[in-house]
Amino acid sequence: MASRGFRAEQWALIIFVVLTVGLTVTTYLSFRRAEEQIKLAESARAEAAQATQMFNTADFQNQIHRHVLGYDTKAQDQLNSMLQSLSGDDRAAMETTLSNFEEEMKLYGVGFTGETLNYRTLPAHLVGIVNTRNKQLADADQRQRELEREREQVREAEAARARRAEEELAKARQDLQDERRKFQEERNRFETQGAKLAEALPRVRTELAKVSTEAEQSRRKMEGELDRAQQVIAFQRERLEGQRETTFETADGRITWVNQRTGTVWIDLGAAHGLERQMTFSVYDRDQTGVTTAPIKGRIEVTRIIDDRSAEARILQDDLANPILVDDIIYSPSFRRGQRTHFALAGLMDITGDGRSDQEKVKSIITLNNGVIDAELTEEGTIVGSLSSTTRYLVRGKPPSDRSNDQIMRHYSELVGEATRLGIETIELRTLLDRMGYHDDARIVTMQRGGGALSPDEGVPAGGFQKRRPTSGN
Repeated sequence: MASRGFRAEQWALIIFVVLTVGLTVTTYLSFRRAEEQIKLAESARAEAAQATQMFNTADFQNQIHRHVLGYDTKAQDQLNSMLQSLSGDDRAAMETTLSNFEEEMKLYGVGFTGETLNYRTLPAHLVGIVNTRNKQLADADQRQRELEREREQVREAEAARARRAEEELAKARQDLQDERRKFQEERNRFETQGAKLAEALPRVRTELAKVSTEAEQSRRKMEGELDRAQQVIAFQRERLEGQRETTFETADGRITWVNQRTGTVWIDLGAAHGLERQMTFSVYDRDQTGVTTAPIKGRIEVTRIIDDRSAEARILQDDLANPILVDDIIYSPSFRRGQRTHFALAGLMDITGDGRSDQEKVKSIITLNNGVIDAELTEEGTIVGSLSSTTRYLVRGKPPSDRSNDQIMRHYSELVGEATRLGIETIELRTLLDRMGYHDDARIVTMQRGGGALSPDEGVPAGGFQKRRPTSGN
């Protein structure tokens, strides 16, 4: 009995040990399997995170590529956010891609007029540029061909001109030989005549002395007649001065509005008074009554006829210290309301002071200002036209000098004497131009106190700074 009980305990212990060992092994194996599963899970999570990172990187790269290709345009802040999400080589690669994209768009997108420029719209833009350049090249080729044709025509014309020049040169050489022959013949004839004149010289000198004596007697006689004529002229001048009114008679007009800023004025003359554009007037102070002693304060030129009784004029010249004002008087010897003033010209009409005649210019100035030329002494010494009772002024230029020919001196004296006989007022050329308001474009003279001449290039007074034109409140 005791032996069976001991064997049962042994079997029980054996079974317990076996179970314990089995449980230990099972537990160990379970823990080993769990650790392996945990490692596998961590590895899977790492792979998933890496895959997610790679997916995000690929997605950002894809979006950037779609942006530059033009399929999904992104704002700059979105692009910056994507670049911030990238790292390392991927970020550097995308920054290089965007930088290259911007540089290429600037380089190849010149003149693009669409909304968005990218790799999808760039080819069409470049194709347009290529087409335009091709058209320009075709036009240039066409133009070059036309120029070639023109050059060929010019070459042919030059060749023809050269042939004509050679023909003319040959003809000129032949003419030169003929002229030399004629010259030699004329020279021989002149030498023959010179010999005859040398023989007649003593007789000519005797006749010349006789003519000189007669000319001296005639000169003394003419001087006596001239003294008597001058006495008559002085008497007539005194009579005319006593009869002539010293006021403006009918002051041609008045200033009604002034704009010194634009240099324009309005006057109370218009189409009904026979006023025309480009007529000039001298301007006097509103309180002046005579033109012979009153100082001229400015000059104006009519630029626009407004209506029957008003016109616009530009200021040609004025005194900055005494500017043109409303109600100032305007006057021109050549203007009369409803009628034309008649003139006669005698002497050298020199406006510029260069010693050359400006007679045609003086005539143009007078006719432009509604005047009529009744008579004039031409440069050749002939009198064209005649004086009459309607002639208002004899415009006197520089008298003939001792070197002038006898015809000019004789006709000048005749014209002046006839004007005196008819009681025609004589007026100096410069006085007439001043009273007409004539302004010489080649020379600007300031009338301000202490001022000098204005240079056309400088535009400021030679003596200092140019004063600012006062603005008008009218």
